[in-house]
Amino acid sequence: MTKKVCALAIAGIFGGMMATAQAAPYVGTLDTRAAANVNNAVGEGAGTEPAAPSATGGDGLLQTFTGFDWHSNGAGFVQGYGFSGGGHAVGDTDSFTITTQFFAGSIGSSTTTPDLRVATPGPSVGTYEYTAIGQLLETATVTSVDGGGNVTGISIVTNAGGFFNIYFDISPDANPVAGTGFFDGTPIISGVFSGGLSSFSASGSIPTPGVIGVGGGTVFGVVTSVNNTYVNPTMVGTEVGTTLNFPGTTGAFTRPAFINGIATGVNTGSDFVLQTDAFQTFSIPEPGSIALIGLGLVGFGFMSRRNRKQG
Repeated sequence: MTKKVCALAIAGIFGGMMATAQAAPYVGTLDTRAAANVNNAVGEGAGTEPAAPSATGGDGLLQTFTGFDWHSNGAGFVQGYGFSGGGHAVGDTDSFTITTQFFAGSIGSSTTTPDLRVATPGPSVGTYEYTAIGQLLETATVTSVDGGGNVTGISIVTNAGGFFNIYFDISPDANPVAGTGFFDGTPIISGVFSGGLSSFSASGSIPTPGVIGVGGGTVFGVVTSVNNTYVNPTMVGTEVGTTLNFPGTTGAFTRPAFINGIATGVNTGSDFVLQTDAFQTFSIPEPGSIALIGLGLVGFGFMSRRNRKQG
């Protein structure tokens, strides 16, 4: 075997290791100690906690942190939708965006979080909150229509791109009615979406008044920035399970005036608001995959040195 073939063989093995590297579920810590405390919170006695920042500020250092359960009173603003009205056929395609905003209803952690503020319809009491904004780039294909060509079902592919930002706010003020206070905290996790698949079905053409629609799916992303002051260790990927409702569950959804600073106005055929619910987890490289990649690098370096000596 020639030097060139040896080098190519090892490079091929290394490339295969990289390609087959698996992701493992993320488990880390989430630091809330910069927040103040709520005395008399559930499970806490009056006057028992020191002022922030302290070891027990907020709810302390949250252990076995895995992700966020975003509250079902989240919202998504669809813009550029092209399937309203009749005259459509199965197989038609269209592209549009969905801009979203969320606040955490709970946190995936073994540590209890009585000081977490959960906005309306939650109690809106607490000293810190987690919020998120994002945008998805979607391509939809019609899967069903009624007799008039009104779209009653679509499959949705999330394209690579878009973004998500997660914030930690120690002056919690998220307001689902006004649609404000969702991106004024400290950024702690950011990334871009890499793909996903969802579906949506409706009783008629969205967003016609009286029509009801429901759907959801899974979206994947790549984490590009982590603030290690608050989150450790750094994660590399994310998975978001979503639920979508139109026009929203009565009594459980507040249609916001703004979403990520964009005025929602009244629903039109191309631009309208959805109720969105989501659960977001994260991932890190599988330890075994990292070890294999490391062995590949060592082997490649050894062969390179051997070839230089033989030369």
